[in-house]
Amino acid sequence: MGSGLAAAILIWALAALSCPAYQPQTLEFYVHDVVTPTQFSNSTAKVIVPPTTASKSSSSFGLFVVIDDKITATDDFHSEELGRARGYYIQNSLDDQRFSFLFAFTAVFTKIHNGSTLAIFGQDPAMDSQRYLPVIGGTKDFELARGTAVIETVKMDGFDAILHFKVKLVYPQYA
Repeated sequence: MGSGLAAAILIWALAALSCPAYQPQTLEFYVHDVVTPTQFSNSTAKVIVPPTTASKSSSSFGLFVVIDDKITATDDFHSEELGRARGYYIQNSLDDQRFSFLFAFTAVFTKIHNGSTLAIFGQDPAMDSQRYLPVIGGTKDFELARGTAVIETVKMDGFDAILHFKVKLVYPQYA
């Protein structure tokens, strides 16, 4: 019995030594959701399914929008592009007073963390000043990432929006 316990402790210790360290990191970036094209930029969000009219609600329930939004380091649309936010959002609340979306996208980084991605998926109560969405994974530099994205709306202009993301992550740091 004593040698079995010693072997178990040895195996546990070796496994602990071989596991990569998890390093917390915070990323900040801005997503520019452009629904209405202008002379300065093309639309980066497209309504695929308009709101349903079958509901007694006057909200935009059922709205389905696909995005390929620009990611930048600042809230200036003309600042350097760091990547793209590719995915969709769906207006999934019948509440006329509170717009709430199912938000699902992959942040595809092209400048920093070149080729790395983060997958973000969750409920976005858009009228709240801060919203919290889970980071459910990542690739390349962010392999096995988990965390939380804190979102704040910086600016709304009609249907166009600038969103600030502060993403708190943990993921293994391989040697």
